[in-house]
Amino acid sequence: MSGQKFDYTLIPHIRRSRNLNQEDFADKCGISRSTLAGIESGSIPLTPLYYGKINDGLRRIRYSQFELDALKKMQIYRKRLGYGK
Repeated sequence: MSGQKFDYTLIPHIRRSRNLNQEDFADKCGISRSTLAGIESGSIPLTPLYYGKINDGLRRIRYSQFELDALKKMQIYRKRLGYGK
């Protein structure tokens, strides 16, 4: 499976869909909880290194491209309705 495409705004939704807190998902990704929190808030850039680690985490929790595409569509729909992130 090649890398999945996502941006930092999707990460909290992804982990919540698997009932994972930041600590648990950070562990799956091989990064610290504080780093994950920074990425989720946008205060730490989603560099290629972190992107790869989060992609590894997505594979570990078996998050499919289909689920990611559905989440992206839902986010676009929510923005159109004026719900923000």
